[in-house]
Amino acid sequence: MPFSGNILKQYWRRPRSRRFLLSAVALGAAVAWTQHPRDMRKLILAGEHGYTRRAGWVNWRHAEPLGVRDLLRNVEAQWQKAPGDPFPIRFRQCMAGIYLGVRVESSVEHHYEVRGLASPADVQWAAWLIFKNVSEDFERAQETLPDSLIADSVLSGFRDGDLMGNLLSFQCAVQGLTVWELREALETLPAPQAASMWTSGLHAKNRTWQPHDWLGTVNLPAHLQPPAVPATWAFEHVRLLHRERRSFRLSVSD
Repeated sequence: MPFSGNILKQYWRRPRSRRFLLSAVALGAAVAWTQHPRDMRKLILAGEHGYTRRAGWVNWRHAEPLGVRDLLRNVEAQWQKAPGDPFPIRFRQCMAGIYLGVRVESSVEHHYEVRGLASPADVQWAAWLIFKNVSEDFERAQETLPDSLIADSVLSGFRDGDLMGNLLSFQCAVQGLTVWELREALETLPAPQAASMWTSGLHAKNRTWQPHDWLGTVNLPAHLQPPAVPATWAFEHVRLLHRERRSFRLSVSD
């Protein structure tokens, strides 16, 4: 039967149907709009993302070490209570946005059992494995709906520089470094030059903990390299118990 415009007109005359159609169109438009990536040029010029000669792209927001410091303190405190005994650890990463006065939050949380730690070095290794696993899972979540609505687009997951920023945050927490010290030590390019590189296409998704080298100058210092934790050690001392992903927790913004 051929489609008739009268059917749509009759449907539109019904108040409930009209509200449903308008809501569906508004929701579809919102989803489509949020899946267009943010203007990275603005973020780069604002200093939130940048290119360094020694470490490639770096998400400087990810490089802040506050969450890693809490994780390290938690693992160390649990270990010192009873060295050698198993203990539980939870670690969570989240992102949030405000839409029409409503705070929308998405998070990834892992629950672990840590056992058999014998030294402060073991504490750092355990914390690194937990941080690494949660960071990777969190980036994967941003590549799919509904999490990508908050992240800004499906292109946000594993954006060039995201994991490098995470790695630097871990090393800042472990070594007592500051983000500003790293900006200088890694030879950060001027923001306008970095913005031109990005808009020229010199970037790509990076699912590894090593930087892409777009200028042929990358040489990540040894003390900033990812910790080389033996696979056998990881299997024996850090066990994932539960992976929890909570999407779209809603609350009214103040």
